[in-house]
Amino acid sequence: MLLRIGTLSFIGLIPGTITVVHAQDPDSTIVSKAEKAVVAGKCKEAERILTPLLARNPPAPLATAALARCAIYYDKRTEDGLGILAEGLREQPNSSVLLYTRGNVYNELRMYDRAEEDLRLAVTHAGTNAERLKALNSRSWNLYTMRKFEEAFRIAQEAYALDSTSVGASNTLALASMELADTVSALAALRRNVELQPDNSAGWLNLGFVLAEAGRHTEALEAYSKADAKGSHSANLLNNIGYSLLQLGDRKGARQNIEASVRKDPYNAFAYRNLALLELQELSTEKACTALEKALSLGFTKTYGNEVIELRSAHCR
Repeated sequence: MLLRIGTLSFIGLIPGTITVVHAQDPDSTIVSKAEKAVVAGKCKEAERILTPLLARNPPAPLATAALARCAIYYDKRTEDGLGILAEGLREQPNSSVLLYTRGNVYNELRMYDRAEEDLRLAVTHAGTNAERLKALNSRSWNLYTMRKFEEAFRIAQEAYALDSTSVGASNTLALASMELADTVSALAALRRNVELQPDNSAGWLNLGFVLAEAGRHTEALEAYSKADAKGSHSANLLNNIGYSLLQLGDRKGARQNIEASVRKDPYNAFAYRNLALLELQELSTEKACTALEKALSLGFTKTYGNEVIELRSAHCR
């Protein structure tokens, strides 16, 4: 998933991520085939492939989770997908896989308290280190989105202790470090990420985010250029580039990128916040106030604090 933080955008956990299935798992062939149908958005095909695992009593959690994710993330049937997970958890209330999956869905829906309950239990009931790592990473990310930065940092440290190569753990450690005023640790974690996975565009995007938060916008743009070269052409990347260009005085370039970001993702509250800053610099107060209202309508305050309210109070009637 994409999380907008501060003035920019930071990459978090990705919804609908393919489940890792180990070769020794006798059901791995079935689940792997089904996952290909899931990521192609072919939910009926996925259900057909998963039928042997779903017909068990109780059904295999990985199969239930895959079917639910397909409904939610690819078929856009959120209620149906949550129903699949609820039924699965009625039969297997201690399934870490199902708790982890539903916790991530609740996070996406900004139902953070419910997500925390599920993800805490997912950590408790994890049967393997791999399950525990995934649950810890998701829980730390959810705590971060709840603005519980110290707790998010602590849980991310647990994940990092399990696997020091975990990009998810490093990402949350970095972002929580920024909020706890430790830029040095944040940059160290993200530089390690791009060393471990130099072709991962999200790592470069996140590094650029933290550099920009530290006011190092020229370096941030270099990182964003690498993210773009590695395949990231997201609305968040455009928004981040626009913000750094704005801070460097290139209002024309900033507008091109921020407006392109809004076109690509009209639900990005921070793109509208950045657009408002641009309009204020160009003395277009009415347009700035319209952008601030849009940011507020998209839930900026609930997750990120009162900055937009303060800007509106200072500049709008």
